[in-house]
This record gives sequence, structure tokens and C-alpha cells, in this order.
Amino acid sequence: MQHKLQPFSPTPLLAGAIVAILFVWNFNPLFFPMGEQLITTGGDGIKNYYTPAWYVAYDSGTHFSGMHYPYGDNVVYSDNQPLVSWTLQWVFNTFHIDAGYVPFAMHLLMLLSFAGCAMLLAALLSRWLPSRSWVVAFAVLITCMSPQTERMYAHFSLAYPIFFPLIWWLHIRAKEQAYRFSSLLWLALSMTAFAFLHLYYLLIALAFSLALLLIQTIRKEITWRKAGQVLMAAVLPFILLLLYTHLTDTITDRPERPYGFFFYKASFQSVFIPPYGPLSKLWHEQLHWGRTNMEGYAWVGHFGLLMLAGILTWAVLKYISKKTVFTLFPSTFLSYSYAALLLLAFSMALPFSLGMEGLLDVIPFLQQFRSPGRFSWAFYYVFMVGCTIALWHFKEKTAFKNGRWIVAVVVALLAYDSLGYWTHTGKNIRANAGANSFLQADEQSPVVDMLTHAGYTTEDFQAILFLPFYHMGSEKLYIDKGAGHMYRSMSDAYATGLPMLNTMMSRTSISQSLEVSALAGHPLIAKYLPAAMDARPLLLVTAEAMLNIPENYLAQQGQLLGQKDGYSYYRLDTAAFHDTQAALLADFHALRDSVYRHWDGHYAREELHLMAHLLDRDIDFQAELSDTADLTSYGLYREGGIEQLIEITIPPLDSSFWMEVSFWSYTFNATTAYPPVKIEWLKADGTVFKREDLSSKASADIIGRWVRASGYYEVIPDCRAIRVTLLEHPQTLINNLLLRDTREHVFYGAENDVLWFNGYPIPQH
Repeated sequence: MQHKLQPFSPTPLLAGAIVAILFVWNFNPLFFPMGEQLITTGGDGIKNYYTPAWYVAYDSGTHFSGMHYPYGDNVVYSDNQPLVSWTLQWVFNTFHIDAGYVPFAMHLLMLLSFAGCAMLLAALLSRWLPSRSWVVAFAVLITCMSPQTERMYAHFSLAYPIFFPLIWWLHIRAKEQAYRFSSLLWLALSMTAFAFLHLYYLLIALAFSLALLLIQTIRKEITWRKAGQVLMAAVLPFILLLLYTHLTDTITDRPERPYGFFFYKASFQSVFIPPYGPLSKLWHEQLHWGRTNMEGYAWVGHFGLLMLAGILTWAVLKYISKKTVFTLFPSTFLSYSYAALLLLAFSMALPFSLGMEGLLDVIPFLQQFRSPGRFSWAFYYVFMVGCTIALWHFKEKTAFKNGRWIVAVVVALLAYDSLGYWTHTGKNIRANAGANSFLQADEQSPVVDMLTHAGYTTEDFQAILFLPFYHMGSEKLYIDKGAGHMYRSMSDAYATGLPMLNTMMSRTSISQSLEVSALAGHPLIAKYLPAAMDARPLLLVTAEAMLNIPENYLAQQGQLLGQKDGYSYYRLDTAAFHDTQAALLADFHALRDSVYRHWDGHYAREELHLMAHLLDRDIDFQAELSDTADLTSYGLYREGGIEQLIEITIPPLDSSFWMEVSFWSYTFNATTAYPPVKIEWLKADGTVFKREDLSSKASADIIGRWVRASGYYEVIPDCRAIRVTLLEHPQTLINNLLLRDTREHVFYGAENDVLWFNGYPIPQH
């Protein structure tokens, strides 16, 4: 018997109310004192608070300006939940609410989403269960175990579990109403709305819709005409998003293939094996089930694992038994379960991970979504509802005398897993919650006070540069040395209204990322300020103890304005981004004949334990690219493959010394990050006793599209050789590999062209 409850019927409302009460009780720091706490103050979490708060306070339209100065980016790529930011900006402006309460509004939205999830699950369960007490109980427990609860720690735009139950319920409602126009319109509008919260919602909803249409068409549950109408409703949001980006996005060099499609995926472990708790150790350490990354997390609990075993047993008995086995699933549920299984397969990167990577070239836009594991969310909800239906039918139809006890144990397991996971999350949030610094009014900000006492206003500066530098989002550069200080940098930016040169966004322009990040590079590299910057100074903010040589150089060029809580504030004139090449060359020419020693084209003051390099003319010329003239037009070019670059012998040593290994990598738009090299330390018998990998992805030493990789390593007396090998990468162009003893600076290269200093090119004209 089907009751077909609506989400706002009393029974679903009861389920939603229970979840809302549990949410407020379990995550109370998010609400009390009102607006004063953040779930987290670090990493992705603080960034995902900052971007909507900044937008509501300072931006408008489709552009976000709070990071990646002077360019900013389209709101879709800033992780500011555009639909939420647009709505909150109108509400806050209309009712004169401090934008510092944006995080509190985000917490309320999560609360409403969890309550709405329970209401929709109750409405869904009512299609197949007659017992309203079961409907309420299981709707609450399934909601509390939602895999999107895991996103509350940082990825707030993904922490809306109402999403998939809503899409599923709209499909069911559309079918019940014979696919009339209004029902399909609600589906299209809902998918569009969620697309402007996070793009993954759109692709998951679209994939589920297409999979469901395929199954329903095969099972002849829908006519071709109706299927076409549903297809149009499901594809329309995708078309609208493409139209929006075409009209509002001017960037043409966003990353084409972000890393992770074959790594951030689901697996049997991520769905069926407990990720935490007392039984987790048994599974992972005693039974040796490998742990997986959280992107594929969709744990169905021990309840789901037991139900899987029971359903498989039932299926085998049904297949081999001559007698009729009672039905576990009504026929009206099967199409949804088959569609969810297809999404589970995709979440495991199937069939692409079975040697069919080439299929991704046929559907290239799929590669923009590097976390297929998130598609397992659809399976979670459908599977858990299916298990609930199967358990009810087992309870009602089995003649097994202990059947009721089995049901009681299974339900108890679900309650244990669900409420245990819920409280586990609550404890973590209470342990990591921090103060909402965005609530500070401008006149109360210690940074604004400091500027005032120094005789400046925020208008005297054009932007903030925070050091140690961080820049992430281009899928090329992963410079995150300052990640632990994001809370301070973003709090200062919000308080002053000054955008940051630092960046932490998604699919950021590659050329713009290189241009901005180069400003934090070595002082020996000539700097070119972006044309969009003006002549006003930068407000330089530093965490002194963590600065590297280039960052210390910039701090030394600044005028100290004040210090607060271990951070220093400087006025940094744009003239500070000059190079020191001229002085360096003058010093070299004055000393080379009297002080520097010369051998094999190299100059140093003392003989070195280690000095070896491969210039562009020394290595195999495989490519000449017209757009690489900013460093050199040649280099070692490879597409895939592994190649040994150099192996050098180390003379007998009495003590250890430090060496630097460096090389330059060219930036290709079509590949992820940069090619790594493997550095190996060998003993006298040829055995490798140490290995390190090095790439350019964490470097701000940039010349045009070339990025310098550099690492410092100890060489101990046991070492008799160093070997450097180029590792597998889709597209590689490297130049000027250098291994040197760091006790002395080294010059080398052509006297009338480019002189190289410790791996940096110094033009002589």
C-alpha cells in the first residue's frame, strides 16, 4: 500500500523536526552564541567562508574580487556558492544586516538542508512503506548518516544532503503526474539552482536523470515522447550554465585536465567498510582492507553491509529455488536502483579505469570533474531506501521464527552507526570551531587601527600580499606554504576591504596564475607587474618565522607599519619588484679573474664536491616551440615515458654536505601540474638507499611560462653517486638541470648571451 506522502505532510515534517533538533543540539557551536563561531578556521573551510562573506560585503554581479588580485574571477569558480551569495547580498542589504553574519546564514542553510533531506526521504519511503513509524525512523537515521555530513568540515557548498532526495523525489512526482509540464519545470529549475551552488550537483543530477531514462526506456516504463521531454528538462540546466559561462566568463586558459579522476574515486571500502570507530581497526588493520580517500565516501554502515549480504543471498535463492521466494523490492523501485548502480560504477571510475582511459577524450568535459567518487552519493540514498524496503518485506513475509530478532538487530546496527557517526562529527566540529573574525567592524579591526596610527587608510593601498605565499587553483601551481595562515590573511582582507594577491580558488586562469605568482619569486628574476595594477603600494603581511629567501627579500624592501600577534605589516612600494641582476653581474665581472675559480665553463670561489648541469644545448633537442622564447626555445621534450637524465659520481667524503637540485619546466595547458624527477642516492655497490621526488608545482620562481623546481638535500659520506630520472608525464619540456654543492654560488654559461647563476638566467644585455 502506497501512502504517497508529500514532503510537508505531518509525517515528513516530524522527521525533519527531529533532524533539526538533533542538528542544533549536536552542532550547537554553529548557533550559540549566534554567529560567533566558525566550523573551522583553516584550509578549504576558511576559504569557503571568506568567499561568500567578501562577495556580500564588497562585490556584485558575476565577478568575485577578493583573491587573485588584480584579476579576481567569475563567481562560479570562486567557491562562493553564487546563488547563496546573490540571495544573501539582497537580504542583508535590504535588512541592513552585517555581512559578518554570512557564516551564520550558511549554518542555517545546512540545518534546513538536513531537515529537508529527512522530509524528502520520508516522502520517498512512503511510496513503498505503509508504516509511518518506520518512515520517520529510517528517514532520520539515513539522514544522519548522509555522506555529505563529511563535507561540513570544510566543503560547505557540498554539505546540502537535501540535493539528491529532492532530485529523486521530483523524478517520482513527474512520473506520478504523467510528466506534465509543471513537474518537469520544477525538475529543471531545481537542477539549475543547485548548479549555482556547486557544479557537481548539476552533473550528478544529470547523470542520474540520463541513467534513469535509459533504464526506464529499456524496461518500457516510459514512452519515447515522454522520455524526450524528461531529457529536455534534464539537459536544459546544463545548457543554461553553458550560456551563463559563455556570456560572463572571459578566461580562455582554464585547466583542461585537473588531477584526480582516477584517484578521487569510490571503492568497495569507501562504501561498505567503516571509516572510523572500534570496528574500523578490525577491518583495516586485521583484515587488511585498504583505506580510501574521503572523496569516495558513501558509507552505508554495518546495516548496509549486512543487508547487502542478505539481498545477495535472497537473489541466489530466488535464482536456484524451485519455490517462489517472497519479493523484496516492488517493481516500481527497481529502475531507481539500477540507475543508482550505474552511478556507483561511474563513481569507481568505471569503465575508464579498466584500460579505457581513451574514452575520456570522447567526452572531454568529464575530465573537468576530477572527483567521480562524489557520484556515489546517489547510490547511498537509493541503496539505503532499498535496504529499508527489503527489511520491511522480510519482517512482514518471512516465516523464519527468529526473523523479528534479526530485524531488531539490523535496525539497532543502523541506529548505532548513524547516531555514532553523527556524534563523532559533532565532537570534531566542537574541537575545531573558531571565532568568526568576519564579525569585526572596520573601526574595531586591529589592522585598520594599526594603519590609522601609522598615518594610512585602507584606500592608500591597492591589495594585500600575504607571505609565506600561497596560490592554488590553476591545477599547475600548488604553492601552499602559507596555508596554515589563511585565517589571518583572509580576516585581514575582509576587515580592510583589500583584495589579496594570494589565491585559493578553482580552475583559475593558468597565465594569470603564473603572472601573479611570479611576484613572489626569487629577486634574481625580473618582475613584471600586471597591467591592471596601479601605482599604490601593497599592504605586505608576513608570518616572519616561515619566510624563505625571496619572501625575506620582499619584507626587507618594505616599510614596517606595525606588528600584531606574530604578524608584521609593511608598506611595500611596487618599485620593490625590481631585480638585482645588474649588481650581481658587476660583482661577478669584478671577481671572476681574481677570486672565482674556473673549470669547464663554471665559476665558483672554491672547488665543489658536486657540480653538474645539463643546458638546453647539452640535451636532446626534441621540440622547438615558438612561445617559449621567454627562457629558451629548446629543451628536452617528451610525451610519456621514463628517462634517466644524469648519474654522477661523488668523491669520498669525510662529512656530509648539502646539494641543490633544480631545473625549469615549461607550462602546458593540456596537462596537470608539472613533470616530476626522481632523485636517488646510491651506495658504492649501486644500491639505492634514499629517494626524493621533485617538481615545479610548489615554486613561484617563474619566467614567462617556465617554472623552476628546486630542492635542498643532504649528501652523506655513504653516498657514492646521485642519479636523476625523469618520471612519467603526459607532456614534458624541461631545461637547465643543475646539481650543485650549496657551499658556494656557481656561475656558468655563455659569456655574451646568458650567464646562469645557481640555475637562474642572467641576461648580459
